[in-house]
Amino acid sequence: MAKFGLAFCWGVKPGWNILNLLYKYQNHEIALATSLARYDAYWKAKKFLVYGRMLRLPEIQTTQGLIPVKWHKSYSANYMHVLLPAVLGSVWEAPDGKKALVLYNITEKPDQSVVSLKGNLENSLSGVSRVSSVFPDDVAIKDATVTLTLPPRVPIIMELEEK
Repeated sequence: MAKFGLAFCWGVKPGWNILNLLYKYQNHEIALATSLARYDAYWKAKKFLVYGRMLRLPEIQTTQGLIPVKWHKSYSANYMHVLLPAVLGSVWEAPDGKKALVLYNITEKPDQSVVSLKGNLENSLSGVSRVSSVFPDDVAIKDATVTLTLPPRVPIIMELEEK
């Protein structure tokens, strides 16, 4: 699941899944549900993820920090242990100049996260005046610091409007 979240934040198009992998393991309901959520989110944010360009990473503070992840090598049982942030993120700029924040909680439980829209983002977000949710539709946001509870294994995409 962590690789799917990382690939999504990097703008990699969620493609077909190898069906026997979806149904081989005990979590096939979770795998299918999160795959469908990624497809839906990618479709709604394609002006950023397909046609846009990635900017510097946002500053993200989470309640879980770094977590251990089994990083599988290809589709084998071999893996190595790595540490990844519980919440992954990226900032994208569409060709029309609009920007979006992409967040992905790779853990199994919701995470209370704080994302700063100021600071080291190539000064590209210094004038953010409004943030609106692209996916899902019901995320409440205010100010230049976004504090929200991220659901597990589902992307959150927010459009950032500048003054």
